[in-house]
Amino acid sequence: MPNLRFLRVHKSKDDGNDIVHIPEETEFPRRLRLLHWKAYPSKCLPPTFHPEYLVEFDMQFSKLEKLWAGTQPLTNLRKMDLSWSLELKELPDLSKAADLEFLFLCGCSSLAEIPSSIGNLDKLYWLDMSFCGKLQAVPTRFNLVPDAFLNMNGCSQLRNFPEFSTNIRALVIADTMLKDLPEPVNLWSPLVGLSIYGDDAGIKELPGWIKDLHGLESLNVQYCSKLASLPELPDSLERLIVNNCESLETVSLDIDSDIYCNFVNCFKLGREARRAITQLSWKACLPGSNIPAEFDHRAIGNSLTIRPLSSDSRRFRLCIVVDPEPQTEVDATELQCRMRINKGCFIYRNVYMQLEFIQAEHLCLFCTELESEHGWLEQDNEIMFEFISTYHELDIVECGVQVLTEETERRRRLEFDQANKPSHDSSLNAELCLDLSTLLRITLSLLLESDAASLYSDSELHMGLGFLVLLIFYKSVTFLCTLSMKDSF
Repeated sequence: MPNLRFLRVHKSKDDGNDIVHIPEETEFPRRLRLLHWKAYPSKCLPPTFHPEYLVEFDMQFSKLEKLWAGTQPLTNLRKMDLSWSLELKELPDLSKAADLEFLFLCGCSSLAEIPSSIGNLDKLYWLDMSFCGKLQAVPTRFNLVPDAFLNMNGCSQLRNFPEFSTNIRALVIADTMLKDLPEPVNLWSPLVGLSIYGDDAGIKELPGWIKDLHGLESLNVQYCSKLASLPELPDSLERLIVNNCESLETVSLDIDSDIYCNFVNCFKLGREARRAITQLSWKACLPGSNIPAEFDHRAIGNSLTIRPLSSDSRRFRLCIVVDPEPQTEVDATELQCRMRINKGCFIYRNVYMQLEFIQAEHLCLFCTELESEHGWLEQDNEIMFEFISTYHELDIVECGVQVLTEETERRRRLEFDQANKPSHDSSLNAELCLDLSTLLRITLSLLLESDAASLYSDSELHMGLGFLVLLIFYKSVTFLCTLSMKDSF
């Protein structure tokens, strides 16, 4: 078949019984433009293989140890995928693949070096070197296109972190690499997505420069078992995924945050962190078995019916408690909310939640609203909410609804402000108590010591104690005025 242009060979089984034996004299058509062969069984390609016309070269899960010798004319090549080729030990010279845009090397666990020729490919947009466990050397510099994607997670033996000719848009790394990242914020300022995966380092905190990434929209932190707190986050953040960080206790979110939060299996989250997540996120998932108090309509099970107080009550916050069945591994799942006004037609809302491997009950929160075409709401109307999980091993055991109005928004902001006052007020109170106790100790030591007391008459002692009372009164008034001024703002 000398004129064959497209060749796909699929692997039908994973039990090893579908092995294909390729004779050494086998020849591929010279003008192949697309070659997809999953689990290619040979250690090398035929010596007569000619890749000059290839646009896509996909050899995932292959047994290849090397591809070809020398420098081949690869002027048409746009995509090369060698993911999970566990035996692959070396890559060829790709200096002639000037138009290569996508290079996937994920899971090539025998690969020790990325050739320097790849560093000079100036049209490379997507480079995935993740889980190359033996990778030790990469080019010192990559000439990636602007807004490129780079994945270096799981490269535990990598000796150096490369430089880049341009700013990258999305970066995936292991926490061991954080200390090697260059700190100038202008290098990372265009970064939109940052993913950090736990490794052997066990970092306890993330770098403070994350708050200066003013274009960052997504922060993904996974399996950092010793991470205890998150730093201040940029206002641009829209998506915060922090899963399986079992030591995490504190999280700081702004009152004007409009963010999706995911904290699967973060069981040590403190009370203030939980309150911030549940009150400030438009969509969230975190460990918990009790519907928060602001959801004033609640029911056991997966459905409930409410009566809105006015026709303006069209926006709702919804909360459900999900419980995985024992010994199951829940994958990312989709939750469905069905609404119905006065037993009319169902209105469907689908909500995607990342619930991978949840180990206990979790709260899932999200928002929805009714459009005018769904029907007019009167005070006596009923709205039925029903929640459904698309994953059968995930049960919905409780649900709650909060009707959103201008009043609930005002109350939410007030409660958030009040909840943040105690730390400041208590510091003022502690300062007052310290001043008064110091003042009292000094005055009494002067007035009541046996040697000093004999020098003063009773009237003089009473006068000194009266002066102490006046000082205490002055300090107390000052403290109350400070609190009053702070509340007025």
